[in-house]
Amino acid sequence: MTISRLKTAFSQLLEHKTTPLWPLAGITLLAAGLRFYKLGEWSFWIDEIYTINRAQIHFSDLATMLRTLPATLWLPVSVIFTEGFLKVFGVNEWSARLASTLIGI
Repeated sequence: MTISRLKTAFSQLLEHKTTPLWPLAGITLLAAGLRFYKLGEWSFWIDEIYTINRAQIHFSDLATMLRTLPATLWLPVSVIFTEGFLKVFGVNEWSARLASTLIGI
Protein backbone atom coordinates (compact mmCIF):
# COMPACT_ATOMS: atom_id res chain seq x y z
CA MET A 1 0.00 0.00 0.00
CA THR A 2 2.78 2.44 0.80
CA ILE A 3 4.59 1.66 -2.44
CA SER A 4 1.55 2.61 -4.49
CA ARG A 5 1.27 5.86 -2.51
CA LEU A 6 4.92 6.62 -3.19
CA LYS A 7 4.44 5.96 -6.90
CA THR A 8 1.41 8.23 -6.97
CA ALA A 9 3.22 10.98 -5.08
CA PHE A 10 6.26 10.68 -7.35
CA SER A 11 4.15 10.82 -10.52
CA GLN A 12 2.33 13.89 -9.19
CA LEU A 13 5.66 15.53 -8.44
CA LEU A 14 6.91 14.89 -11.96
CA GLU A 15 3.73 16.36 -13.43
CA HIS A 16 3.95 19.53 -11.35
CA LYS A 17 4.77 22.72 -13.29
CA THR A 18 7.71 23.83 -11.14
CA THR A 19 9.56 20.51 -11.08
CA PRO A 20 11.85 21.33 -14.05
CA LEU A 21 12.93 24.52 -12.28
CA TRP A 22 14.61 22.74 -9.37
CA PRO A 23 17.62 21.47 -11.35
CA LEU A 24 17.99 24.91 -12.91
CA ALA A 25 17.91 26.54 -9.47
CA GLY A 26 20.52 24.06 -8.22
CA ILE A 27 22.84 24.70 -11.15
CA THR A 28 22.44 28.46 -10.70
CA LEU A 29 23.30 28.22 -7.00
CA LEU A 30 26.34 26.10 -7.83
CA ALA A 31 27.43 28.67 -10.43
CA ALA A 32 26.98 31.48 -7.91
CA GLY A 33 29.06 29.63 -5.35
CA LEU A 34 31.85 29.03 -7.86
CA ARG A 35 31.81 32.68 -8.99
CA PHE A 36 31.94 34.04 -5.43
CA TYR A 37 34.66 31.58 -4.36
CA LYS A 38 37.83 33.61 -3.72
CA LEU A 39 36.33 36.63 -5.49
CA GLY A 40 38.59 39.11 -3.73
CA GLU A 41 41.67 36.94 -3.24
CA TRP A 42 43.68 37.69 -6.36
CA SER A 43 45.14 41.08 -7.23
CA PHE A 44 43.76 43.33 -9.93
CA TRP A 45 44.18 42.56 -13.63
CA ILE A 46 44.90 45.41 -16.04
CA ASP A 47 41.35 45.44 -17.46
CA GLU A 48 39.91 45.70 -13.96
CA ILE A 49 42.13 48.69 -13.22
CA TYR A 50 40.95 50.28 -16.46
CA THR A 51 37.30 49.72 -15.49
CA ILE A 52 37.82 51.15 -12.00
CA ASN A 53 39.60 54.23 -13.38
CA ARG A 54 36.94 54.77 -16.04
CA ALA A 55 34.11 54.45 -13.52
CA GLN A 56 35.72 56.77 -10.98
CA ILE A 57 36.73 59.40 -13.52
CA HIS A 58 33.45 59.29 -15.43
CA PHE A 59 31.24 59.67 -12.36
CA SER A 60 33.42 62.15 -10.45
CA ASP A 61 31.32 65.24 -11.33
CA LEU A 62 28.81 66.40 -13.94
CA ALA A 63 31.31 68.30 -16.12
CA THR A 64 33.63 65.30 -16.30
CA MET A 65 30.69 63.00 -16.94
CA LEU A 66 29.60 65.05 -19.95
CA ARG A 67 33.17 65.44 -21.24
CA THR A 68 34.02 61.72 -21.00
CA LEU A 69 30.71 60.46 -22.35
CA PRO A 70 31.35 58.26 -25.37
CA ALA A 71 30.35 59.64 -28.76
CA THR A 72 27.62 57.02 -29.12
CA LEU A 73 26.15 57.90 -25.69
CA TRP A 74 26.71 54.29 -24.68
CA LEU A 75 28.35 53.32 -21.41
CA PRO A 76 28.57 49.66 -20.37
CA VAL A 77 26.18 48.62 -17.61
CA SER A 78 29.05 46.90 -15.83
CA VAL A 79 30.90 50.22 -15.50
CA ILE A 80 27.80 51.89 -14.05
CA PHE A 81 27.25 49.04 -11.57
CA THR A 82 30.95 48.90 -10.69
CA GLU A 83 30.92 52.57 -9.73
CA GLY A 84 27.93 51.98 -7.47
CA PHE A 85 29.59 49.03 -5.76
CA LEU A 86 32.85 50.97 -5.38
CA LYS A 87 30.97 53.79 -3.65
CA VAL A 88 29.17 51.41 -1.30
CA PHE A 89 31.94 48.90 -0.47
CA GLY A 90 35.10 50.92 -1.20
CA VAL A 91 37.82 50.25 -3.75
CA ASN A 92 38.97 46.66 -3.40
CA GLU A 93 39.11 43.52 -5.50
CA TRP A 94 35.82 42.14 -4.21
CA SER A 95 33.71 45.23 -4.92
CA ALA A 96 35.37 45.80 -8.30
CA ARG A 97 34.44 42.28 -9.43
CA LEU A 98 30.97 42.15 -7.88
CA ALA A 99 29.12 43.69 -10.86
CA SER A 100 30.66 41.27 -13.33
CA THR A 101 29.95 38.37 -11.00
CA LEU A 102 26.28 39.24 -10.64
CA ILE A 103 25.90 39.80 -14.38
CA GLY A 104 27.62 36.46 -15.00
CA ILE A 105 25.27 34.59 -12.71
